[in-house]
Amino acid sequence: MPKYLVLKILDSQSISLPSTLIYGEVELRSHDADFECELGVLRESAKENKIDFDKYLYSARIATIVESDSSDEAIDVSSNLFAKTLDLKSIDFSISSSRVSDIGFVKNLESGVILPILNK
Repeated sequence: MPKYLVLKILDSQSISLPSTLIYGEVELRSHDADFECELGVLRESAKENKIDFDKYLYSARIATIVESDSSDEAIDVSSNLFAKTLDLKSIDFSISSSRVSDIGFVKNLESGVILPILNK
C-alpha cells in the first residue's frame, strides 16, 4: 500500500504558527514551510474550489502521512486524524475556528505525484 502525504490549510479565522508542532501522526506547520511546488498546488486547489487563496495564505497547515489504497481513501483517513488533533488542541489555542478549509493537496510518496484536493 502506498503512503500519502495529505495537507490541508486551516480555516482563515484560525491560527498562524511560527514553527512546526508535532502531535503524534499529525503536524501543524507554518505557511513558511510550503515548498514552491506545494504552494502552486494549494493555489490550484483554492481556485478549483472557488476560494480566495489570499485569505488563507498565512493560515497554519495541518498534515499527516497515511498508508492507503487510493488518494481518496488517504484524504478520508487524514480527515479523521485532523479532526481529533484539532479537537484536542483547541484547548491550547485561543482561536475562533479550529476547522480545516477545503484547500489542500495529497501527494503519493512513492510516485511523487501531487494532486489538489477538490470538493466533491
